[in-house]
Amino acid sequence: MLILFLLPAFLLSCLAVQTYKSAAGEWSSSRDGLLKGIFLFGALLAVVTEGLSALSIVNEVSLSIAWLLITLLLSGLIYKRRKFISVNLPEIKLRTPGHLFLLLVGFILFIPLIVGLLSPPNNWDSQTYHMARVVHWIQNGHLAHYLSHITRQHYQPPFAEMVILHLQILSGGDRYANLVQWGAWMGCMVGVSLITRQLGGNSFYQIASVVFVATLPMGILQASSTQNDLVVSFFVVSFVYWLLRLREKLSSENFCFAGLSLGLAILTKGTAYLFVFPWLLWFAFIVLKREGLSAKLVRTSIAMAVIALVLNAGHYYRNISVYGHPLGGTAEERAKYSNAEFSPRVLLSNVSRNLVLHLEAPPGLNHYYWQQLLRRPTLQLHRSLGLDIHDPRTTLAGELEFKQVFGNHEDYIGNFFHTILAMGCTLILIFRWQRVPALTKVYGGLVLLSFLLYCFYLRWQIWAPRLHLPIFVLLAPYCILLLSMAGRKVVSSALVVLFLAALPALLLNESRPLLPASRSIFNRTGNSLLFANRPEIAHSFEGVKEYIVQKNCRKIGLLFGEDTWEYPIWSLIEVNQKSPYRIEHILVDNPSGKIVKEKLFQPDCILVDANVHGHTRQITLGEIRYRPVMTTPYLTVFEPF
Repeated sequence: MLILFLLPAFLLSCLAVQTYKSAAGEWSSSRDGLLKGIFLFGALLAVVTEGLSALSIVNEVSLSIAWLLITLLLSGLIYKRRKFISVNLPEIKLRTPGHLFLLLVGFILFIPLIVGLLSPPNNWDSQTYHMARVVHWIQNGHLAHYLSHITRQHYQPPFAEMVILHLQILSGGDRYANLVQWGAWMGCMVGVSLITRQLGGNSFYQIASVVFVATLPMGILQASSTQNDLVVSFFVVSFVYWLLRLREKLSSENFCFAGLSLGLAILTKGTAYLFVFPWLLWFAFIVLKREGLSAKLVRTSIAMAVIALVLNAGHYYRNISVYGHPLGGTAEERAKYSNAEFSPRVLLSNVSRNLVLHLEAPPGLNHYYWQQLLRRPTLQLHRSLGLDIHDPRTTLAGELEFKQVFGNHEDYIGNFFHTILAMGCTLILIFRWQRVPALTKVYGGLVLLSFLLYCFYLRWQIWAPRLHLPIFVLLAPYCILLLSMAGRKVVSSALVVLFLAALPALLLNESRPLLPASRSIFNRTGNSLLFANRPEIAHSFEGVKEYIVQKNCRKIGLLFGEDTWEYPIWSLIEVNQKSPYRIEHILVDNPSGKIVKEKLFQPDCILVDANVHGHTRQITLGEIRYRPVMTTPYLTVFEPF
């Protein structure tokens, strides 16, 4: 079903945009056309999902019909304009080094693709809310907020999960869920190659920018997961590309795709607001300075904003209806992410701590003296600022210990060599300021401003390296173009180092490893991969699953905490729209608890997070009382008595 409906619609979306000329009277290049096709497909997917959700008919039949109609409409459009079809082959002409680096990129892409296809979603956030919200939507037939102890399932932007929703319904499982991030990873590479071209880079340096992105350790590890940092990176990079295009030509087409990329970025992850803001200010400044406040500029700018808002209208409405705010969550919840103090000293503190996360020597290179070299100036800086290095007003979670080795994990790993390279390129910028093109300087300055705005507004957390991915992807053209001033051989040498440094992330993924053989995904059995990040709780979930099946508990209640792993329950008993099971949260005491159900849900059994509600000895729902009948270290099962 998946191949029959989604793939043709995607391919036809890419082909359809090739039948139209740009405002400059030119046909789309292959990469430019691919980006346009992706955004057309993404917009269609968002509209289809919201439309069917409004009717509460998000299911296999309705999605199949919707994509069949879209396929037919696109086919008719393409047939009508068939004489205008102009599919350009890649315009990059390569010599031997370029071919070799493309082969390396292909090798890097292949490994996470296989890993993602062979591994179940097993990331922590995926188990608590990314994947859990998808199965709730499938069960309910709509995206509307539902009773949940895990409010992130509601208020976090949903686009990446919308794509997974379609994949999961049309394929009948989560086999392809990891491919959303992998596809976005490829999109990031296309985007940076186009930005490098806009900044004046030739074919070789466009390829070099692709290698820079392909070798990001955090990108490699996330490419086989169901997080959303690569997805938002792709949309942010695409937005920057369209703004660079708009700088050359204020066309309605460019404004339209800028609006789509902006809308999909903020529909994917909240950090997008911070990352795109400096670019919007820059664009407004240069256009107003050059063009003035013309009627055309006002119309097209409003159209861009409207496109972005329309894409997010459904999510905003759902958040407002439950939480009273378009961004969702309680006031306390929203406040915990932003700094309690906004000042230059807080900015310096967060900049230093976020940089240290990437400068922690990667696994295998960790060394005491290097750690001390980082530790002393960082602590001294905080003493001079009068701030505790773990000040609760500026720290969300975790501690900066200067001795931890994070390993090859998608939640923690930094981009060590890329950070060193970016610092070295900044030195090139300083010492060769007069020779660096003005647009490259501006571009680098805006990337820096995006990072500074992130540090100024958001509290530091131990998981920040994954949130920095859009910054590192945007750094690719900047670093490569500055490094090109030292010559092509220097660029090639740097790329070889980045590739070698990327091998541990490719092969030794802690969540989904290829090596060593004893832990390889090829040698794992049962549910060991599902619980790879928390093997100690596997026995609890497997025991509870056996109990549910044995006792034929069809209706299952959940009394969980804010960070309880929920998705494994759905995965183990294979809950979907055709299964007899129904799972719902009960006794919810956050704002979603006010959601009124037509009929009180009376579960056959209740699963309780023993670490959060371990003191509970009896549960009452309506007139039915429940008592514990099975206890495990992580979950307790309650049944009526």
